[in-house]
Amino acid sequence: MNPIIFNENINLEKSRLEKCKKELKQLPGGSLSFYTRNGKKYFQSYSQGKKIYLGPESNPMVSQLRKRRVFQEMAEILENNIELMEQLAKGYQVCDSTAIQNSLPEAYQEQAKLKQTVYREEGKWCKASCGIMVRSRVEAMIADLYTAKGITFEYEPELILSDYTVIHPDFKVYVPSEERYKYHEHVGLLSDPEYRASFIRKLDLYLSNGLYPFHDVIFTYEKPDRCLDMALISSIIDLFLR
Repeated sequence: MNPIIFNENINLEKSRLEKCKKELKQLPGGSLSFYTRNGKKYFQSYSQGKKIYLGPESNPMVSQLRKRRVFQEMAEILENNIELMEQLAKGYQVCDSTAIQNSLPEAYQEQAKLKQTVYREEGKWCKASCGIMVRSRVEAMIADLYTAKGITFEYEPELILSDYTVIHPDFKVYVPSEERYKYHEHVGLLSDPEYRASFIRKLDLYLSNGLYPFHDVIFTYEKPDRCLDMALISSIIDLFLR
């Protein structure tokens, strides 16, 4: 399981626990018991050492105390789940062959095979630390991120779609867990109408050719102020391209 998903599950359990505690605060305290007389059940509650006669099941207090017991049990289970999940998350390691190989001594490592295409060479002005030429500072950062993670990628590969249209995604990445390739498009300048229209046309090409967002193609974005969240991009890569 991806560590991000671990954290999401822990947060989900914590959210459910908070809802249980909120419900418990609104319900009356005490435990519930009953006795039978002439074939009919009569209920009583115990709270702070006192026994309170409630009478037949129609008393609303009976329903409320039953509900309270359910939420109490749920809260105990959730607290236990959270504790176990947090312990597991601390010791959990992602079993990724590429990452393992990169952590071994140099004799066991393979040089990542980076492929640089000859597509529109004139527009590649920025050199990534991994050595390839790309079209923007952001793409250089993403290329270096792939390299740091030990992920083999291809920059601007030729992709022939099912309708024989040829496009060039920003990155092509092999995903070992699924034994297939996926694509990565980084989308900047969405505030520019012409750029946005071009992106929508490209997105439509992917969809009309059976390539779906975050199943076959991941998309990363820049904020409206052109701020780049590399931690978020790194998390998306780990979640969808491992």
